Amino acid sequence: MKRLLFLLPENCRNWSFAVPFVLALSLVPAIVLSIFAGNWQSALLAGATMLFILVPFVLSNKLDIYIPRTFSFALAFFVYATLFLGEANRFYYDVWWWDIMLHSGSAFAFGLIGLVVLLLTLSKKAIQANPFVLSLFAFSFAVMVGVLWEIFEFAGDQLFGMDMQKEGLMDTMWDLIVDTLGALVAAVIGYFYLTPHTRPTPFDPVLESVVEKNK
Repeated sequence: MKRLLFLLPENCRNWSFAVPFVLALSLVPAIVLSIFAGNWQSALLAGATMLFILVPFVLSNKLDIYIPRTFSFALAFFVYATLFLGEANRFYYDVWWWDIMLHSGSAFAFGLIGLVVLLLTLSKKAIQANPFVLSLFAFSFAVMVGVLWEIFEFAGDQLFGMDMQKEGLMDTMWDLIVDTLGALVAAVIGYFYLTPHTRPTPFDPVLESVVEKNK
């Protein structure tokens, strides 16, 4: 098993980053079986899941960007749970809370990502802004990602005959509402992180490590 780690990019040769790669490799049988069964939609979703899991890690290696373990797990789980489990294996239909969990969690995560981008920019003295403006950007960034995801679902339904929007407008609106709430939580956390405080939040070590290791 240790030999498998040497097939990964050099900065991903540990178990925290190997797990997403294992998830991606586990999709190969699903793609092959779907093609032989003529289920092109499942094959497309499994292939897209593999692509979306691997591309960020390849780019992080090429651009020498540090990704925290929690982010790597969250990203891999979100993509795997959304496209492969949710769409290809119908978890969205069989588990009523699946869609709510993924949209709220992803909005929260993208809000933190937007905050990290700003922290990196601040560390390079490229911009200056007060905590409220920075938190507002993180909120807006997360909501924007949610909107782009809804456009992706609409395109999948219109171009490939999928059923990603489920109940149409009602599904889209509830997704956007949940996205907004998740983004708001992340923005509030970001605001408290950026303002002076004596009691550290659970996210302080992760945010600080990202800024420190990406200088």
